Formats: sequence, C-alpha cells, structure tokens
Amino acid sequence: MKRNKALFVLLAISVSIRVEAQFVENVTAGVVEFLSSEDIDYTSALVDHRLTKDDYEFRVSLISQRTEIDYESVGFPIDIVTDSADRSENYYSGSFEISKQLQQRFKGIAILDLFDGFSRHQSIWLDEYYRQFWTDVEIEGDRYETPDPGGLGFVLGADWEWIPSNAFVRMRLGYSKQTIAPGYDLSVEGDTAGQLVRGIEDLDVWSAELSLEHLSSRTLRWNHSLSAVETTGRKVRYGVASALSAALSESWILRLSGQYSREGSDVEASLLRSSLIYAPNETWSFSVTGSYYKDNGEIEQSNLATDAAPGVIGYRYFLGASWTSLDATHQITAQVGVYEQNYDELGLDLRFAPLYSSRNWDFFKIGYSINW
Repeated sequence: MKRNKALFVLLAISVSIRVEAQFVENVTAGVVEFLSSEDIDYTSALVDHRLTKDDYEFRVSLISQRTEIDYESVGFPIDIVTDSADRSENYYSGSFEISKQLQQRFKGIAILDLFDGFSRHQSIWLDEYYRQFWTDVEIEGDRYETPDPGGLGFVLGADWEWIPSNAFVRMRLGYSKQTIAPGYDLSVEGDTAGQLVRGIEDLDVWSAELSLEHLSSRTLRWNHSLSAVETTGRKVRYGVASALSAALSESWILRLSGQYSREGSDVEASLLRSSLIYAPNETWSFSVTGSYYKDNGEIEQSNLATDAAPGVIGYRYFLGASWTSLDATHQITAQVGVYEQNYDELGLDLRFAPLYSSRNWDFFKIGYSINW
C-alpha cells in the first residue's frame, strides 16, 4: 500500500493551522538530532505543537528521519552474491493527540499515530541483502518484493489524580497495524522444503501500560510502570520500569531510572540510566547522563530466525546544557555524547556479521521551544 507523503504533511499542517486559529495558548518545539557511526548515519527532525485552553489540549508531532547506510557484504566464501552498496531511506511519522479534563481529577486521552518508511538501519541492511540475493532468482516459492513499510495505530487512555497534588495514575491501551520489511530464506522441511519462503510482513500489535507517579516528599518524586506488548508471531513482552527524581539541593537534581522486559523464557532486556543536573540559576542548567543497556537476543520483528540479532551490550554518555529566558517563553537545549554498542559473537550463520558488528556512535541534538 503506497502512502502519499506530501498529503500526509499537508494534513498535519492543516490540522495545526485550524486548531491554532481557535486557541491562543501555544507551545511549539523543534528538535534536530544526528547519530553517526563509521557506516551508518541518522538525521532526524521533530516539530511539536501543543495548544491548550480550558479543558482541552491538542498536540501535533511530526518526525522526519533520513537513514544512510554503507552496505558491506561479508564476502568470500560465505557470500559471493551481494556487493557493496550505498543506500538511504526516509521515515515519516505523525502523532495527533487530544485530551479533555472530564472531571476535576480525571482526564481522557486519544492518540492517532501514522508512520511510513524504514525506521531502523537493521531493516534497511537486511532488505538490501535479500534484494540483491533473491531478485530475479528462478526458484519455487515466494518472490522477492520491494517492501513498503508503514502503518497506523491508536491509543486510548486516562490520567487520574488519585491523591490531589501527590499521586497520579496513568492508563494506556493501544493497537497498531504495521507493514514491515520481511525476511526471506530457503525452507528445509515440510511441504515447502526447497522453496523460498517470505517471513511475516503484516503485524498486529496490542499494548497496555499502567503507571503510577507519586511525591514521597517535597524533594523526591517516583514513577513506576507495568507494560505488556503482544505482536503477531511473537510471545507477549512484559516490562517493568521505575524512576526517581531527587532534589539534592536548590541547584542539584539526581535522576535514576531502570527498566526490565522479558519475552517468553529466552529474550530479556534491561536498561539503567542516571543523570546529574546542575542549575545554578533560573536561566541555565547543565547535565551529565550515563546509561547501560543489555539485551540477550534482540529479535527483529520482520525476520526469520536466521537473521535474529545476537546479544548486545550498550553504553551511552551524554553532556547537556539548557538555557531558558527569564519569562520562560524561550528555551534552547543541546546535548552531545557517544554510544558504544557491543554485540556477542554470531553462531554458525555469518552472513550478517557486518550488520551485527560492534560500533561506536557519535550523537548530537539541539532543540528550541517557544511558549506564546
């Protein structure tokens, strides 16, 4: 299914203009990010517009991302078919949210998400391999087809001020219909033995999340959440997360967070993150952030068992700065950092070794927001 990107952008702009004409309280933000390694580059831009008045809040967020990869074959004797290639793909997404204060302590929320294109370099790399390897090959079974990933989803939720000014409960239920870039492989058993088989390309994704935020004192704020995600062809993925924000003094803030998720009995992932923020005055703030990530077997939704990613460990380090005008109308933020990504060794199938090689990434982000 082809999607008209120009129509999609015009629709988002028209929604923003129409709503803006009715309300006068607006916050607009823009963010540009760069993530780069030796053979992969991401460039993305975000525009977010929020409008509020009385009991209503409207929000429109648009993202444009360009991913460029240098595809490299593992070479002889494992792969004598594919050649080196430069490939780039664009990804677009839009989120349209409306919320209404139904009662003094209860708010309802509805979100519509649209997305089009390849969002991750892994899918681009794998599709390039399958495109070169299987295009025009005379073999029984499925044929390689140029993918057109994208989809749409919606979220319904509610926010409840459980204890006034002290404890808040958040509930979300979501569903998305996704078309992805499938994997291809030769079948070795059953009625399709010796035939080319295409992997899953249409996914139904159901999600649920329940979170609690509470202030245990004037200087401590906690956030806990439970989540579950069910995806076509995969087991349910359960997750738990906690975060703590602590005001150490008038100028220092410490933020700690951790996440853990598990899918079946074999797949699990964990994330630990800490940030220290120094705000010497009302205008400036500076931060240092470090995180640790571990996944013992990140399975791509789009692919067959043969191209599943091995375990990975990642480290991220960021320095940030933020300037806010005295009237809180304008804010400029910047962040710079590095990301180390270390994969476990692959098993017997080495076709995808260049994709799952360890990398060092450079990261830079700059943002601006205005409250007008």
